[in-house]
Amino acid sequence: MPSIPHHYELLGATVEALIELGGSAPIKKIDNTVIVQQGFTSEQIAAMHPKSNQSELEYRLAWSRTILRQIGAVTNPSRGIWAVTEYGRQASEAQLVDAHHAYTQASAHTSKTYPTTEVDNVATNNREDQPPTAHEAPSELASAGLPSVNPDPMHHSASLERLVELAFIAELTQESWFGRGQIVDVLHSTVDAFGHDVVLESGNVLRHVQLKSRTLSGHNTRYNINTSLCERPSGCIVWIGWEKQESANRLHLSYRWFGGAPGKPLPNLGDTIGKHSKGNAQGTKLERPAIRVLNLGQFERLDSLSQLVDRLFGPQ
Repeated sequence: MPSIPHHYELLGATVEALIELGGSAPIKKIDNTVIVQQGFTSEQIAAMHPKSNQSELEYRLAWSRTILRQIGAVTNPSRGIWAVTEYGRQASEAQLVDAHHAYTQASAHTSKTYPTTEVDNVATNNREDQPPTAHEAPSELASAGLPSVNPDPMHHSASLERLVELAFIAELTQESWFGRGQIVDVLHSTVDAFGHDVVLESGNVLRHVQLKSRTLSGHNTRYNINTSLCERPSGCIVWIGWEKQESANRLHLSYRWFGGAPGKPLPNLGDTIGKHSKGNAQGTKLERPAIRVLNLGQFERLDSLSQLVDRLFGPQ
């Protein structure tokens, strides 16, 4: 069997993947992100665990999630979904390992727990299944007698990210159909390894698209871009700013654009190399050679959805 890091050596990588994915994500997406970030070889990925139907890497990553939950660095708020805690965000890799050792020593005289084939079952200890924090409904909806809550975006962030993506696809396909009389075919990436989230095709134009999103009131202005996107046909990045409409239980989306004309490659991403969000055992945040950092100011602000359709597929 090829050499594979031990479960305690994957603690920092697991937390880093969750942070990269917006704070929470399903198991498969976490595993895929760790694989890409850590650069595991095909031999390491293919190696099977001798006593389960999982790969050895999946088995050890399952152990890592269990340990991180035990020390309070992650939670398992719902079946198959994992979320990083504030402690997990702040702790260095060395601190996570030390916390694991301390937990192991403190539990030396108690019964051990082992990850099963369903290690992520919601019935496991320390499960946090409280519903998202909800605030009072906007006055406009309340006065109209319509029920409305404002869920905390830090809870179920993977579901919210998916919701924003689906809302974008709905707006895009409608604008193309009713505004241009054209159909847009949409394909989703199942392996997050090549720098794109969706592939869009309309007419003779094929686009590999990376999606970046945040609330319009958010503060993040730096975005990690995988250089693999430069190798994809007509690679581009669509930034989506969202907010909940006060007059309806719907999202309002705004857009920015980074890309070239149809048929052209992604513009130069610059020389700012991304770094791991977690420090290594020495506290150093190592560079990620395949990642470049773009500032929000490098994106073109768009005034309408029709402008975005023109950028993607060319003006009519």
